[in-house]
Amino acid sequence: MQEEIPAGARLRELGSNTPVTAVVGAGPAGLLFCLVSRLRWIVDGRDVAQWPLYLFDKRERYERSHRLRIDPAPFAEIQRGLRHPRFDELMRFLHEHGFRPEVNRLEEKLASLVRQVGIEREITAVGAGPGEADLATLRSRLEAAGRLHRNGHLSIVAADSVHSATRELARGADPAVERLHHVVARLQIAGPGLPEHLTYVERFKLAKVLGSALDYRVNSNGYAEVDLFLTPAEHVHVEELGATPRRPVHVTADSVPAAPFFSAIVRSFEAGFGAGHCEVSVHSTFRLEHRYQSRAAFDLHDLNVSVFLVGDAAISLPFFRGMAALAASVDALVDAQTQWAAATLTGERRFAGPAYQARMVEIREREIRTVEARSELLNIAREFVRLSSQVPFPIQQWFLSNDRPPVRGGRFTGGVAANLLFAIAALVVALGAPLAGGLIWPPLGWLWLLAMPLQLLGGGMYQATQSHEPSDNPLLAAVWRIQIAALLIGGVPITLLSSWVQGRPAQLFGLFGWLLLGGAFAAGMRTYERIEHRRWVSGGLDTSAPGPAPPGLRRSG
Repeated sequence: MQEEIPAGARLRELGSNTPVTAVVGAGPAGLLFCLVSRLRWIVDGRDVAQWPLYLFDKRERYERSHRLRIDPAPFAEIQRGLRHPRFDELMRFLHEHGFRPEVNRLEEKLASLVRQVGIEREITAVGAGPGEADLATLRSRLEAAGRLHRNGHLSIVAADSVHSATRELARGADPAVERLHHVVARLQIAGPGLPEHLTYVERFKLAKVLGSALDYRVNSNGYAEVDLFLTPAEHVHVEELGATPRRPVHVTADSVPAAPFFSAIVRSFEAGFGAGHCEVSVHSTFRLEHRYQSRAAFDLHDLNVSVFLVGDAAISLPFFRGMAALAASVDALVDAQTQWAAATLTGERRFAGPAYQARMVEIREREIRTVEARSELLNIAREFVRLSSQVPFPIQQWFLSNDRPPVRGGRFTGGVAANLLFAIAALVVALGAPLAGGLIWPPLGWLWLLAMPLQLLGGGMYQATQSHEPSDNPLLAAVWRIQIAALLIGGVPITLLSSWVQGRPAQLFGLFGWLLLGGAFAAGMRTYERIEHRRWVSGGLDTSAPGPAPPGLRRSG
């Protein structure tokens, strides 16, 4: 193994056949590439002075403290290929932090390891803006400093994030592919008694307040982070606050009145976790989307420069797959670059782009399949929570809701009367048919099925009444909540009595009918929503525009 030496040593030996790589961006992608490529070169028994690596970044320091969630698999694959103590040290760091380190701590660890293998970060802004160096200027500066032969080929690694300026200089007309999955607001909760984790029941109760999904975790800096998956309309209003990671915005339940679900969840977090009042701030708003460049490598003949995209500059992914794709792309690029560097030393001029592009297509297709599957699961979870926040079921409202002020002032309206008639009719059929089947004639039990269309229509009628009656009427929800409770409670003695009379297990409709009828009720609600949505679309109405708080907000509490 060759001795590791400081960057810049023995520069007088540079020639036209010396491979030179400039890494732009000292975030996780750029730092990881520097570390792995240098270690791979050392493990192969080569002199590090034969392949100069320069690391450029436009900032002295990044202030990013959010926690990452890292898939260990691609890092373990790199470790197996390297078998080097310095990468083992990185893996120990990741294990100690449960593969969930704050991003600034990960960058500090990587930067320390990179310095140990002789690579120092240099402050240089690469881009097309004022005071920034474009690719031709970067090359000329390296030549003027004696760090690149005037006839030598320069390989540039674009690791400067999803908003890569280096990529924009190189890609020309090559298109980017984007798909939006979800919009998110990240809150910071500060106060006493912050739990390390939330139970599934606690998370479900809070999700019902939001009418969507949320994700809670504690940051080691003393606050909790909560990601809220908002509707596009609510996200627009929260986004208008202008919160950024460097300048979070303190909010109260009254800060964004046009976003009622957001306001409700803020009010819930302000109440704290049983130990006192909490302060809530919006840390940032962002879009969960995947974005990738069609090509990951560009050969710029006129400059004698090649550019390789890595990490978020090549493919940016949500759902905690960004770091997995980053590590996999670094591993692929290190393979391509080490082969190119070795070939260049022998005088062979080879573009490493095709090999790297082929690997990136494999990585991209694999990761996007994972992202799209997770997005669909989240859509299902959000829809489940949304319906759960609206359905007037006893278990939902009596046991699985956060504390909320009582709703008063119920009025017996025409809509309540119609719902009451359907609820009573379905209840009589659902309990009476199993009783008749058990006591009189077993086939009569099958008449229970007639309760299903009644309950289905009842769900649609309930949703229609909620949509068209102007006030939040607690009597409306009480009708169906009591009906479902009566089905649950009344079904047990009816089933037991029928079984005792017949001397054998009778129809189980009475025992499980409440569950099936509850599902039919929810299906009726959903069906009405879809019909109403199509009517609005066909009428040219903007269904994404913000409006009055949906009834589910007031009921979910």
